[in-house]
Amino acid sequence: MAKEQETLVTERLDLTEELDGVTLDTAIERLSALRERHGAARIDIAAYEIHGEPHPRFAVEVQRPETAGEAALRREREIRHEERLRNHYEQLRARFEPGQGSRRSSR
Repeated sequence: MAKEQETLVTERLDLTEELDGVTLDTAIERLSALRERHGAARIDIAAYEIHGEPHPRFAVEVQRPETAGEAALRREREIRHEERLRNHYEQLRARFEPGQGSRRSSR
């Protein structure tokens, strides 16, 4: 039996509290530790306003393996999505294909 391919999940880690107001050496240490744990990651720096004052927001996007719970939830959602598509297809088929169930009369 073939093993299911591992799915990676992108997770956004907010680093604002960890990097705000620290020295450059401390910031480098914390970012280096993140790099060791997660490898290549994308840093996102943005500004947002609180009471009209700009504040920086630091975040990093990391990829990690999907947990068993996340995988089960994803599969459940995929099944429900396929069911909705199948139902929609059957409704359209019944409406537009001759001999496939009841047809509505056109105006």
